[in-house]
Amino acid sequence: MQYFSLIKFLSNELDLNKTDIRKPPKSEMGDLSLRIQGSFDEVKSKADHIEEKLRNIASVEIIGNYINLKFKEDFLLEMILNVGKYPNEAVREDIPKSYLIEYSAPNTNKPLHLGHARNSVLGMSLANLYEFVGNKVSKVNLVNDRGIHICKSMMAYMLFGDGRTPETEKIKGDHFVGDYYVMFEKECLRQAQAILEGKELKKENFKEDDWKEKVEEAKEETLIMQNARNLLKKWENGEPETIGLWEKMNSWVVEGINKTYDRFGSKFDKYYYESETYRLGKDMIEKGLERGILKRREDFAVYCDLEEFGFGKKVLLRADGTSVYMTQDLGTTKLKYEDSKADKLIWVVASEQKYHFQVLFKVLELLGYEFAKNCFHYSYEMVDLPTGRMKSREGTVIDLDDLLDALKERVLEIIKEREMEISGNIEETADNIGKAALKYFILSHRPGSKITFDIENSLAFEGKTGPYVLYQYVRAGKILEKAVFLNLYENLQIDKIDLFEQEDKKHIHNLLISLLQFADVIKESAEVMDQTKIADLIYNLARSFSSFYNDVNVLKEEIPEKKEILLFIVFVFKRLLGVCLDILGIEKVEEM
Repeated sequence: MQYFSLIKFLSNELDLNKTDIRKPPKSEMGDLSLRIQGSFDEVKSKADHIEEKLRNIASVEIIGNYINLKFKEDFLLEMILNVGKYPNEAVREDIPKSYLIEYSAPNTNKPLHLGHARNSVLGMSLANLYEFVGNKVSKVNLVNDRGIHICKSMMAYMLFGDGRTPETEKIKGDHFVGDYYVMFEKECLRQAQAILEGKELKKENFKEDDWKEKVEEAKEETLIMQNARNLLKKWENGEPETIGLWEKMNSWVVEGINKTYDRFGSKFDKYYYESETYRLGKDMIEKGLERGILKRREDFAVYCDLEEFGFGKKVLLRADGTSVYMTQDLGTTKLKYEDSKADKLIWVVASEQKYHFQVLFKVLELLGYEFAKNCFHYSYEMVDLPTGRMKSREGTVIDLDDLLDALKERVLEIIKEREMEISGNIEETADNIGKAALKYFILSHRPGSKITFDIENSLAFEGKTGPYVLYQYVRAGKILEKAVFLNLYENLQIDKIDLFEQEDKKHIHNLLISLLQFADVIKESAEVMDQTKIADLIYNLARSFSSFYNDVNVLKEEIPEKKEILLFIVFVFKRLLGVCLDILGIEKVEEM
């Protein structure tokens, strides 16, 4: 019997909901706690029934309306044997589905930053999770490679570039172009301030918000902004020189971002480019007008009346007939569905875009697209730094490359401080530990929570961190390596577990119970789209193994049958922990 089969059996036998079956708050209370509705006699009757049905129960205890069960170690070991052999089979979906998951969505005017890291980690791990339980997943990336923000970098390069390239400056292309985006904003602000001074407008005469509004209005009047808008018109008209510069600068950024993706482990099956999709959606608008679903204003702008749904009136085509972002998103969503025919389309996008997706899905529904009901916005909150929220326009953003470099450098210092012996590539190991720290930090917080990332806390080798989890993985590997464990399931003599002393049995028992959470946690994480549950699981596994490691000397066990059982438990721990790390997209290391 497997663990989830046991849960199903108890649920059916006692007519319990899943929420009525849980792990007790303290390990000494038992392995499973069953909440029973009814009188004491009813509770007692059900306890007797379970004790009669399950021969592998070590003890049954009634506390109020709860029945606490403790299982025999050989029974636990048998269940672990099944999960250890076939981790996938224990969690495979009965009816696999297909998913399309869009994540990352970079702009081609700057490098990826810490916010992209949270997006990518959530997107990658969700895709890995769905694939692990047997679903088909298409990972896609929509590259925002057109628009005024791109033209800002182009305009600044035309003014200040002087023929420089990433090669001449020995800098990654995304960082190179990002510097010109910052230059544009600084020059635009300088020109805006000059305009305000010319109008004799002073900051001290305005409220803070009113002054900000005046500054933004002045920015729109600046020569550099007008030139950027003219550049956008030239791009839209296909002016060859403008297209040539756009292609060159975009290629610099894409090459740089791809290097970051490779380093961070981000993978995609298909790319969509805004420059190729921004004209989509207009035909959908025309059909909506013909059917009377959409309406045209007196100025000829087209809108969708969403007042009854609380979303107001959303313009879908401007008065001059040009598209808004929602227009192209309608078309791109239709294209993605036609390309994939996915059962569910998921966007991993920050919570700031909640309204946009509510409107997008509702408009698709009103236009009659059946797949609208299968569209889902996987929302997450923003990332703060100890010094405050990231701001790319001011040039104070923490770029992901710089953050990964800082993490790696700090890990190298820690390796030296702790006198860790690394025989392999120490730079690669340090980089992987640093990435594990960042990824685990992100995944240990619910997507809906705002987080403040701190390098020192995330790199701690104690507590709920990536390095702590990796350290236990390495410890298990070292035991198996020294013992030359061959993973021979058929030779395992489960009944020999009774040879262990009671104290050793307790540590073995606790680790086995932790390992048996694997299947349930993976299945539940996939059902509710919450990878945080897996992050919690591997921390609990790591803690249980650490206690086991400190109290049970596996390598010094002299009785072969007992040693084989201990090594097998260590093997299953390492395997299941490794599977979880793979799902979360955390690179494993073999030395620390």
